[in-house]
Amino acid sequence: MSSAETRPGPYRVMTVCTGNICRSPMAEVVLRDRFEAAGLGDRVVVDSTGISDEERGNPIDRRARAVLAEHGYVVDGTHRARQVRAGDLAARDLVLAMTAQHARALRRRAAGGAGGRFRAVGPAAAGRAAGRARPCASSS
Repeated sequence: MSSAETRPGPYRVMTVCTGNICRSPMAEVVLRDRFEAAGLGDRVVVDSTGISDEERGNPIDRRARAVLAEHGYVVDGTHRARQVRAGDLAARDLVLAMTAQHARALRRRAAGGAGGRFRAVGPAAAGRAAGRARPCASSS
């Protein structure tokens, strides 16, 4: 039985990148919008974190915000970067790591308790070349 079948409440998804100012908050915004459009906004909760705490407290990067705006997504300005904690991992039904490296770090942090719920979703994970331009120049 999966955690989604045993835990009451909405299905909980967390996206994770390095610093939680570019990729993972972008994924959070897009996923939340897609779930809302599919009529699942009240059944799925999406949030984001980072592996590192180097950006803790910072808003979404201006370049990431610009890319989202170019594609019609609204960023409300309340996002503040935060580092993922083991408790965050235990409380999620699905954790979407932006790279395989992030997924490995999450598995170590979870100490084996949630390893099956991690999925890497970056270009390399999908078997494509990872040479696409990123909206942020930093390693977030």
